Amino acid sequence: MACIEKLLLRGIRSFGPEDRDEAKLKFCMPLTIILGQNGCGKTTIIEALKYATCGDMPSNCNQGAGFVHDPKLCNCTEVRAQVKLQVRDLKGKLLVIARSIQTTQKAKKLQFKTIDQTITRKDQAGQDVSISGRCADIDAEMCIALGVSKAILNSVIFCHQEDSHWPLDEGKKLKERFDLIFETVKYNKCLDNVKLQRSVLSSDIKMNLKELENLEERKKEVAEKKSRLSEEEGRMNVIQDRVAEYENELGPIKKRMGELVSREMDISRLITERATKSATLKAIQSSISEYEQGITSEFQGSLEELKLAIQNFKSQFSQQESKLEGLQAELSREHEEEQRLTRLINSKQMMLGQLTRDQEQNCERVQQRNKALSALSEQLQLSSNVLTEGDVVRSLGSIERAIRAAEADVESLRESGEENERVLQEKIDSLREEKTKLEQSRRLKNQLIHNNKEDTKKLKLEIDEVNQSTEKLNRLQKQLEKVQKSADDLNKAVDSEQMEKDIKDSETRRDKWEDELAVLDKEVRQLQEISQLQTELNIQKDAKALKEAEIRKLKNKTEDSLLHLLGNIPETGIKHQLQSCIDRLAHDMRTKQSKIVEKQRQLTTLEADRKHLREKHKEKTRVLSQDQEELYDACENRDYEAVLADVTSQLLVAQDDKGTLKASEFMFGRYVEKLKRDDPCCPLCHRGFQEVQESQELITELEGRMQGLPRMIEEKERELEQLQERQSRLQQLRPTYQRISKLKNEEIPALQSQIEATETRLEATRQELTTLQTDLVGPQT
Repeated sequence: MACIEKLLLRGIRSFGPEDRDEAKLKFCMPLTIILGQNGCGKTTIIEALKYATCGDMPSNCNQGAGFVHDPKLCNCTEVRAQVKLQVRDLKGKLLVIARSIQTTQKAKKLQFKTIDQTITRKDQAGQDVSISGRCADIDAEMCIALGVSKAILNSVIFCHQEDSHWPLDEGKKLKERFDLIFETVKYNKCLDNVKLQRSVLSSDIKMNLKELENLEERKKEVAEKKSRLSEEEGRMNVIQDRVAEYENELGPIKKRMGELVSREMDISRLITERATKSATLKAIQSSISEYEQGITSEFQGSLEELKLAIQNFKSQFSQQESKLEGLQAELSREHEEEQRLTRLINSKQMMLGQLTRDQEQNCERVQQRNKALSALSEQLQLSSNVLTEGDVVRSLGSIERAIRAAEADVESLRESGEENERVLQEKIDSLREEKTKLEQSRRLKNQLIHNNKEDTKKLKLEIDEVNQSTEKLNRLQKQLEKVQKSADDLNKAVDSEQMEKDIKDSETRRDKWEDELAVLDKEVRQLQEISQLQTELNIQKDAKALKEAEIRKLKNKTEDSLLHLLGNIPETGIKHQLQSCIDRLAHDMRTKQSKIVEKQRQLTTLEADRKHLREKHKEKTRVLSQDQEELYDACENRDYEAVLADVTSQLLVAQDDKGTLKASEFMFGRYVEKLKRDDPCCPLCHRGFQEVQESQELITELEGRMQGLPRMIEEKERELEQLQERQSRLQQLRPTYQRISKLKNEEIPALQSQIEATETRLEATRQELTTLQTDLVGPQT
C-alpha cells in the first residue's frame, strides 16, 4: 500500500520563502492528526498535498498567484516557492516529488509561473534517477505510483473543505463526479470495444465458413477436371500418331514445294530490285531537276573561286561584327553617362531637399525669434520693430534659381542622352537585321553546297549499284540461254507425245502462274509506286528536317530571350513581335525611370521631413527631461499641486506660530511689568498674592520663558523664509508644470504620431522605389 512520509513547504501561503521559514512535516502510520488555530496553515498542508500529488491549485487562489507567499509581505518583487513530498509507492519504493513555482509582483497584478516539476526515485544501484515534467506527465506518474486515480485524489483523499459538500450537489453534477471516481466512461468504452471485437470475430467466422464451402466445391470441380484431362490426353496421343504419319507423307512434297518457292522468290526479288532501282533513279533525277530549279543564281566559276567568295563573305561578316561591337561599346558608354547624370540628378535633388528643410527650420527659428522679441518688447513696454529679411530672401532666391538652372541642365543632358541612346539603338537594330540576313544567306549557301555534295555521292553509289545489277542480269541471261539449250537437247531425247502432254500441263501451270504473276506484278507496281512515293516523302522529310533543324537551332539559341520577352516562341511574325516588344519595353523603361525620379524626390522630401520631426521631437524630449528634472528637484517625485498645497498650508501654520510667539512675548512682558508694580496681582484672574515670594517666582518663571521666545521666533522666521522661498519657487514652476503636461500629453505624442506616419510613408515609398528599380533591371538586362 502507498503511504505519505514527509512534506516540505517553502514560500506557500503563510510559510515564508527563506530557509529559516521552511516547514517540514513527518506523517505517522497509520494516522496523523493536524491540530491548530484558525489561519495557522492546516488547510495549506492539505492543499499542498493535493498540489504535490495531482498538480491542481486551490480554487480560491487566483490561478495560483494566491497560493504563493505574497511578495509584499517580504518586501521583494519575486517569491519562489517549493512543495516537496516523500512517499512510498505501491511496491514500497521511495519516491520524492518536487514542484517549484514562482510569483512576480508586476505594476498592477501578480504573475504566476511554474518553474519545474521532478520525480526522483532510487534505482537498483541506489543512485537517484529523476524525471522532469518536460519529458513525462508528472500527474499521471503520481497517480500510477499511489495506485489511485486523479479524481479520487481530488474528490476524496485531498478534498478541499470548500468542495467537501459535493455529495449534496444536484444529480447531474453528482453523477459526473461519481463517473470520474469510478471511471465509468473507461468501463463503457471497454464494453463497447469488447462488443465491437465480438462482432468482428463473428463476421470473420461466417466468412471463413463460406470460404470453406467454396473450397470444397472447388475440390470437387478439380477432381472432375482431372478425370476429363486424362481422357483428353489419351485422345491427343492418338491424334499425334496420325499427325506424325501425315507429316512423313508430306516430307517429299514439302521439299519440292520449297524448291519452287525459293526459285519464285528469287525471281520476284530480282524484279522488285529492278523496279526499286528504276524508281530510285527517277526520284534522284527529279530531285536534281528540283535543285536546279531552286537555284536562283548559279555561281559561274570554279570551286576555288567559290571558296574565295565564301572567304570574302566571312571577312565582311567579321568586319560587320566588329562594327557592331564598337556600337555596343558606344551604347554602354552612353548608358554609363546616363547613370552618371541620374546620380547627379539624385544628388541635386537630395541637396534640394536638404536646402528646403534648412529653409523651413530657418523660417521657424525666425518666427520664434520675432515672437520672443515681440513678447520682450511688450514686457518692456517698447515699440516692436519688424526685422527685415531682404538679404535672406535674395540669397534664397539666387539659390533657387541656381537649383532650377541645374535641374534644367540635368534635364537637357538626360534628353540628349536618351536621344543618343535611341539613335544608337536604331543603328544596332539595323546592324542586327543585316547580320541576321547575312548569317541566314551564309547558312543557306553552305547547306546547298553540303546537299549537292551528298546528292552527288548518292548518285555515284546508285549508278554503281545499277551497273552491278546490269552485270547480274547479263549473267542470268547467259544462264537462261544455257538452260534453254539444255532443254532443247532434252526435248530431242524425250518422247514428244509425253512431252506435249507435259508441256500442256506445264502451260496450264504456266497460265496459272502467269495469272498469279500478273497479280504479283500488279502488287509490285503498287509497291513500286508506294516506294516512289515513300522516296519522295523521305526526300521532303529530309528537306523539312533540315529546315526544322535550322529553325530549331536558331530558336534554341534565342529561346531564353524569346520566352523572356514574348512569353512564348511564335511560329510566324517573330520580327514584328520583337519590335513591338522592344518599343513597349523602351516605353516602360522611360515611364519607370520617370517614376523612379519622382519617388526619389519624394523619398528625399520624406527623409528631410523625418529628420526635421526627429530633431524637433528630440528637442521637445530634452526640454521635457529638463523640466521634469527641475520639477523633481522641487517636488521630490510628488504631485506638484499636492506639494504646493502642503507648502501653502505649512506657510500658514508657520505664520500663525510666528504671530503666536510674538504675541506671547508681548503678553509676557506686560505681565512682568504688572507683577513688578506695588501690590501686584495675577494678570489673568486678578487674584492677589499672599506673599511677595510668590510674585517673584511667577516673574522669574515668565522671564525664563521670555528668554527662549526670541530664539524660537528667529527659528520660525527662518522656517517661514524657507517656506516662502519654496512657495515662490513652486509658483515660478507652474508654467514649467503646465509645459510638462502639454509636452507629455499633446506635443510629443503628436510628433511621435507624425514621425510614425512619415516613416510609414517613407517605407512604402522605398518599397515602391525598390519595386520600380527591380522592374527596370529586367528590361535593361
